[in-house]
Amino acid sequence: MNTNPPNTKSLKIILWNANGLKQNELELLHLLIQSKIDIALITETHYTSSTNYFFPGFQVYKANHPDGTAHAGSAILVSNQIQHYPLQSLQLPSIQATNIQIVLNHIPTTLSSVYCPPLPAITPPQIENFRNSLGRSFIAGGDFNAKNTQWGSRLTNSRGRLFLDNIQKLGCSFISPNGPTYWPTHINRQPDILNFFLTSIPKHIRHKIQNSCEISSDHTPVILEINGSTTYKPPRSTLAKGPVNWEKFSTILENNTNLKISLKTSSEIEIAPQDFVNSIKAAISDSSFTPNPNKPPNSNQYDITLNIKTLIIEKRRARSR
Repeated sequence: MNTNPPNTKSLKIILWNANGLKQNELELLHLLIQSKIDIALITETHYTSSTNYFFPGFQVYKANHPDGTAHAGSAILVSNQIQHYPLQSLQLPSIQATNIQIVLNHIPTTLSSVYCPPLPAITPPQIENFRNSLGRSFIAGGDFNAKNTQWGSRLTNSRGRLFLDNIQKLGCSFISPNGPTYWPTHINRQPDILNFFLTSIPKHIRHKIQNSCEISSDHTPVILEINGSTTYKPPRSTLAKGPVNWEKFSTILENNTNLKISLKTSSEIEIAPQDFVNSIKAAISDSSFTPNPNKPPNSNQYDITLNIKTLIIEKRRARSR
């Protein structure tokens, strides 16, 4: 039985349409580490079965477009520290949904990353089947390509009406940010809200949602922070306190190991291996150190360059005007 208690800090979820994740991996990883994101819901990954990816510290699950080519798709990146279970994904031309299950306030809860391409049209039965696949408690974040003034869009389109009708019919609600999430490059189009959350979690669970300009594509992310407890994996048993200085370990072990010992009696033969094991334990303890809990892991190792940071800041300022 897992005796690890639920973590009482808030759960931090980011939702982002990457418009091709491969070229944005480093920028996303930097944000995940710096902002201490627990779970990332990514849409328009453009991944295929042969795509390689690199997100140390996170487990990656994905639902690619069923035609196998590099477009559309969704993914979930979940911290290795969070207890979770993969669920069946949904891979249809009209909807790609990646699903996992976590425990939120002691209740099994599905998290879903959803992308609905503009075409083909999604049908009411498909929306209903998707909703039913999520279970009783869920948080589904995505780019549904559905506009409705109810969740802050500039106007309402047919898909927006369809989703709102089904949201009301199926007994769930939506959580949307205050500002735009889509920033079109076409001069005749205007910024709008396309990324939001559908959820069935109880209303007494507090949450806050905010726009973020920290990473860039033609979409900007939103961050949902839920004031609820989740379950973290118990720490693995290890001899080391943290990162190991292997050169120091080698020196300590060499200095503390006596190779000129007697192995003539059964007692000496039994004691010698145990002494060597104790020397290894002592060396690994003395050559490792406990990381600073206030410092984000790998914050510099996967940092982005100064000129990229400057360009992101300039773009952020332009969008805030």
